[in-house]
Amino acid sequence: MLPEKVFLKLLNKKFLTELIGEPVGEYSVSTGSKQGDNVAGSLLAVNIRTLKREILHIVIKTPPYDNPGSYRYVKTHRVFDLENRFYGFLVPELKALYKSRGGSEAELNLSVPRYFGGNSDYLALEDVRPLGFKMADKYKGLSFPEVRLFMQCLGRLHASTYSYIKEHGEKIFAQEENRVFNNCPIRNHYMPELDTMAENAFNSVYNHGIELLSRKHEVLGGKLKKYAPVPHERMLAVYNQTDKRYFPVISHGDIWVNNLIFKYETVIKNGLPVEEAQECMILDFQQTRRENIFWDLLYFMYTSTTPEFRKEFLVPSLNVYYETFVEVAGQFKTPVPIGFTKGWLLEEFLRNVPNIFAYMPFAISLQLGDFTVLGLKSPSPVSEDELEKELPWEGYHAQLVDVCTALLEYSPLAMARLEAIALELNDMGVFDF
Repeated sequence: MLPEKVFLKLLNKKFLTELIGEPVGEYSVSTGSKQGDNVAGSLLAVNIRTLKREILHIVIKTPPYDNPGSYRYVKTHRVFDLENRFYGFLVPELKALYKSRGGSEAELNLSVPRYFGGNSDYLALEDVRPLGFKMADKYKGLSFPEVRLFMQCLGRLHASTYSYIKEHGEKIFAQEENRVFNNCPIRNHYMPELDTMAENAFNSVYNHGIELLSRKHEVLGGKLKKYAPVPHERMLAVYNQTDKRYFPVISHGDIWVNNLIFKYETVIKNGLPVEEAQECMILDFQQTRRENIFWDLLYFMYTSTTPEFRKEFLVPSLNVYYETFVEVAGQFKTPVPIGFTKGWLLEEFLRNVPNIFAYMPFAISLQLGDFTVLGLKSPSPVSEDELEKELPWEGYHAQLVDVCTALLEYSPLAMARLEAIALELNDMGVFDF
């Protein structure tokens, strides 16, 4: 990867002209996100005026240069190679297959931003925020109009990649460039010797979360220890059922409210003006991978909606996903999997609910944790030597555990969300053995 000062030096008119394919007249660069919103990357917002007077808004994602631990994770797990492979290879492939089946390429709306280019050092996408898109409040659960739009997006993505795999077979994942789709957070295809350390780190974060819950809910804490005596095995349970019980797709892998962006319009409800989501786009494909449909469905539902929402809208939400999947698979002229019905989808979703909680202490800590408790309000500059220093992997995983446990312990909103999920699943009998 390029050092930060080298990349920023390259970010000039010549670079931008080659990127967008138009001569650049003027441009400006600013910070593209709030601190804590992008753990595995930093965003630059670039506003461009071409010589033809066209205005373009681009977001350029770079490695997290101010965080040596996250920088090394990004570098070793090749997450920029993966995300560029998704946008630069897979999206055009899906559109080409769709078109070959009689559809118009423009009609396959995968609900992802326009891709300009990238490599191991950066990713450049259209910035759709000037078009009216914005993120929902990550501290509140999404509404049904928002979830309905997202389920349509996810159904299209899963059905398209399912059709692509059915068309081309497993040989696509054997190609060197596509091996990046074979990773998952606890399984590093490139450095399998790190798997045990990753397992231990995730186990430690889970156990700390349970310890915190036990201080307020002693009986529940005891159940949670029995529920996942080896936490990482629970975490991998959904992933490991791919091909054995469930058909493969290419998932997003980390789909929650902060990786979505919505466009709203003001509508009148009960005589009052309210904002209601009209469009949705999916962002941040740094964890996209070959697996089954249930990880995205479970992970989204339990990180981005409330217990009250799930009680009322789980079935309608899954129905939207199912109907979209069937419709899009039909447009690809691909038969849906045998036995794939609304009833089966709900049954298998509920069957896997017990597996999702093991991942929640880790996910919730990074999603809703207050990063200011780590002293990261104004990160000090990190030297190139420090950034490239080969910290022992044991040290990296220890840092990950320290960060997640601190975010849980000192972030009341994160703990409240974790507690709400635990109590909901306890009421469902998930932890009774």
